[in-house]
Amino acid sequence: MMSKNSRPNTNTAKLYLTLALLMGFWGYAFVGIKSLLKQLSPMDLTVLRFFFVLIAIGIFMLVEITKGKIPPRIHRSDIWKLVLLGIVGVVCYHLALNYGEQYTPASVASLIVFTSPIFTAIFASTFLDEKMNYFKAFGILVALVGSALIIISQENANSLHGTKAIIGSLIVFISPLSWALYTIFGRSIGGSLKGISRLYYSMYTMMFGSLILMLFLRPSTIDALLKLSLSNWINLIVLSIFSSFFGYIIWVQALEHLEATKVSAFLYLIPIYTMIFSIWILGERLNFLSIMGALAVFLGVFLIERY
Repeated sequence: MMSKNSRPNTNTAKLYLTLALLMGFWGYAFVGIKSLLKQLSPMDLTVLRFFFVLIAIGIFMLVEITKGKIPPRIHRSDIWKLVLLGIVGVVCYHLALNYGEQYTPASVASLIVFTSPIFTAIFASTFLDEKMNYFKAFGILVALVGSALIIISQENANSLHGTKAIIGSLIVFISPLSWALYTIFGRSIGGSLKGISRLYYSMYTMMFGSLILMLFLRPSTIDALLKLSLSNWINLIVLSIFSSFFGYIIWVQALEHLEATKVSAFLYLIPIYTMIFSIWILGERLNFLSIMGALAVFLGVFLIERY
């Protein structure tokens, strides 16, 4: 006889498996970007990625309307907030990642992006008056030391010129900074958005960020799209539809059904997935300093999120 709790437990297990799969797509994204940058400029890659995201959002909303679920209306006073969030969380984040990853190994870029909780904690303490305890402060220090080791380790990178690799790493750091600002802005103004659910909050910020990027869509961008290899067409669809569009939906659903601490724990899988994919597909290797830096970042982020 089936117990009352068997179905919820089954649903939770499925959600855990879905999150683990999503982390795989997010981890692979850094490798996919590296491959696409061989055929696309960082700007074209960013624009084309969110061109398909915008199409997916349009289809999603049309399907919702046919089901009788009208997307929530955006109040005029809220438009600027969503535009701001779209610029910070979509435009700045992805442009910095794509420009920086021209010179930085995918595995290193993934580790740098993983440092976003450091900056979130710093900004939350500065702008939201959240308490900074000794454990968090120590975690920030450890993670920053780890980040410095990762940057220094690029000076002797075998596959890239050392100076360019360091510059690329510094550019990638704009991505976690952007995500931290997106998170802080979201906490401070997200709750004031009238009648917009968490799902549509994410959807609208993606939509506005994508629309801003479409201002940079040129004929040469479409020409570059048509010249993509089959493997990079697949990479672009994976980045657009699975990593970005479905990724946001799955993440929001997970936050609605699971504790935030349990959901955020899955983020630790992303650099691990990226490392596996980058070694397997790109032939990248982490040197001793990178490994020490990665361990320090993991420890620092753990202390920040745990305490």
